[in-house]
Amino acid sequence: MIQSHLMPLNESKRNKLMQTPTIIYNNTGIYKIANKLNPNLYVGSAVDLKDHWTTYKRELNQNIFHNIHLQRAWNKYGPDAFEYIHLEYTDPEQLDRVWSEKHQCMVILPEQNWIDKYWDSGLLYNSCPIAGSCKGIKRGPRSEETKKKIGDSNSKITWQITYPSGEIKIIQNMAQFCRDNNLNKGHMWSISQGKQKHHKGFKCTKLPS
Repeated sequence: MIQSHLMPLNESKRNKLMQTPTIIYNNTGIYKIANKLNPNLYVGSAVDLKDHWTTYKRELNQNIFHNIHLQRAWNKYGPDAFEYIHLEYTDPEQLDRVWSEKHQCMVILPEQNWIDKYWDSGLLYNSCPIAGSCKGIKRGPRSEETKKKIGDSNSKITWQITYPSGEIKIIQNMAQFCRDNNLNKGHMWSISQGKQKHHKGFKCTKLPS
């Protein structure tokens, strides 16, 4: 399933495209492969988004995809559990690697911005924090400092839980609540995103911070 979150073209961009018909603007950009059963996702970029998804699906179905985390999830949940969503459309030249002062290396900047947005959440299937290359990047578990930041961030989220009985409770630690009540955190997240009605009769709403 392909969805699209389009970013509208301004007039100057539209005129430029009319003068350069060889550039297929609306087929180049940043995408995510999202798990519909939990909040996990994979972020990437492609010059040809449609062809890219066709290739990736074939590799995932053949169990030869380069990212082991997404491959394992695909094998576990099946193809129907994933959707390919366009996050941002770009010119093809915007996918060239440029120097990033922040990361002190060459990156694909539009893709890097999305990876930076999600990296500390712990939700990415991506193995590498650098868009375009993992050369020189040490793979391994996140530092205790990063884990603490993620925990602190999650602890600030307030949730309204509705029990099967109709009782309403306000909580802050969703992970602990799910462990105490034998619930799946991914399903509860899907409920809060409007993708699922309930989980074992429980409902939840993320409250404004």
